Amino acid sequence: MTCVSIYSDSAIAAAGLSAIAGEINGFRPSGIYSSLDLLEEHALAERPHVLLLQLTPAVTLEAVRRILSATPGAEIILWVGASPAEFLSQAIGLGIRGILGMNFSVESHKDCIRSVAAGKVWVDQEIGQRLLLVDKIAITPRERQIMGLVARGLRNKEIAWSLGLAEGTVKIYLSRLFAKVGASDRLELALLALRNIATSPAGVLDRASAPVGDKAVPFSIPRLVSRERARTAA
Repeated sequence: MTCVSIYSDSAIAAAGLSAIAGEINGFRPSGIYSSLDLLEEHALAERPHVLLLQLTPAVTLEAVRRILSATPGAEIILWVGASPAEFLSQAIGLGIRGILGMNFSVESHKDCIRSVAAGKVWVDQEIGQRLLLVDKIAITPRERQIMGLVARGLRNKEIAWSLGLAEGTVKIYLSRLFAKVGASDRLELALLALRNIATSPAGVLDRASAPVGDKAVPFSIPRLVSRERARTAA
């Protein structure tokens, strides 16, 4: 039997997803969890084949990366509502195998679960079209840190103190970031961090403390974002 474990912050939604999984021939629900920590503990012990995760504020890109690392061999589906295409694009880049809309039909749910369990990538056509409108830009760990600190509302002097840099160096980083991601001011840069680094401000703060030594990673922004260079980094 193919085991499907479910994470959701809604007991009613989780019960519905469990019922759908149980209706698929050769599949069975192996647990419902309202906490990612409990889901991870279960996945480490029981090794389910498919993890079906509702996209809640707790499901940041860091959480996705951690779950993927802790559960090798398990395929992950995100169950999403109105979610930024940029975030979904990055999740797929990390290794998410399925993107399933909450308003999709029962048959679409079953098709997604079966396909992902078979090792295929399953993305609905509508969501797929949204993902095609996303450009991918690689930013460095230091740039991620600075974006996270800007999202916290820190000024250049405070960012410099936090990272042990000269204030002039921070201004140079910000000028490059504005040009790279197409933000015209600090507010746009902060909003991009909140939308794309995580689904919650807490996730941005986690990214702000990421190690400086790791490699640049894909960072996604919409093509419609203005590409005007900011006049000042201050």
